[in-house]
Amino acid sequence: MAEKIIDKIKSGLAPGQIKDDIKISSLVSTQTSGIAKHSAVIANSSDLIKVCSLCNTYSFPYLVLGSGSKTLIDNDGFDGLIIKNLCRKFSVMSLRGRVIKNVVDMGNAVLVTESGSLLNQIVRYCLDEGLKNFEEELGVSGSIGGRVFSGYKNNSDLFMNSITQAVVLTKENRVINVDKSYFNSSDDWNILNEKKSTVLQLSFQMEKTFPKILWDKASKSLKKRIDQNEDYQIIEDVFYDLIPSQLLKFPTPGNEKSAAFFLNHAEITNSKDEKIKFSKLYKNSILFRKSVQSEEVISYIDMAKKKVKDKFNISLKEKITIIRRGGKN
Repeated sequence: MAEKIIDKIKSGLAPGQIKDDIKISSLVSTQTSGIAKHSAVIANSSDLIKVCSLCNTYSFPYLVLGSGSKTLIDNDGFDGLIIKNLCRKFSVMSLRGRVIKNVVDMGNAVLVTESGSLLNQIVRYCLDEGLKNFEEELGVSGSIGGRVFSGYKNNSDLFMNSITQAVVLTKENRVINVDKSYFNSSDDWNILNEKKSTVLQLSFQMEKTFPKILWDKASKSLKKRIDQNEDYQIIEDVFYDLIPSQLLKFPTPGNEKSAAFFLNHAEITNSKDEKIKFSKLYKNSILFRKSVQSEEVISYIDMAKKKVKDKFNISLKEKITIIRRGGKN
């Protein structure tokens, strides 16, 4: 049955656009011996809409990846279709500045970018051009779409608060324009995951200022983030903070809701030879050596969840994408 469906999806695309039995390690930035039963590398938005719409129509499981830096797939691979999003066009429209009472107002700009654009490349461009609001993202791996998929880090998240408009594909195959309220979730868990939506394009309101000021601030942020040496990869924001309903069900000390608090107090030890560990500075970020397999990282995350559950009777929810057993729950 599944093969008949994938044949229908293939017939709706260019010949050879979907490939079979590809190593997942070629699609993500982590190590895995798993195989993607089907995969497609997409470089323009019209094809991205088409392939996602076909999967929605036939209820065929699919996974859209940017850089794949926040995705862990075990050695069983993925039985659906992995879509590598290489849609990376972006543009900037500037609004002229002015001088008001001898004070220079440098104006604003609107950054419009496709969701597959690499976050760090966009951040560096904005710093060079004096476009403010992305300084704290310097050095963060992943794509623009992946960053949005992760949602708000906190209420003062400059990146998310800068969104003015987005173009998304809904699970009903409608392409719609939305504002940033679309990404708000009452329970602070992943609203895009709940809505089964795919982000196609994003617009950000950026303030204009002097590049040197931005680079100085971004460099300080980067220095704080790097508490691991070059032998480690890092995945930030592994778990969601607790939501109000959890706090009501499981009272916590001082109504503490950050996942980092519970990870820090659950007596989680580093793996053997410190191949995998949680960051000392950013408690909700996991570090692992580049040779480590995704399956090992997944096991370590599962261990951390069990430790928190055993000690606090709290179930942490993963903020990153983890595929186990070929995508079967």
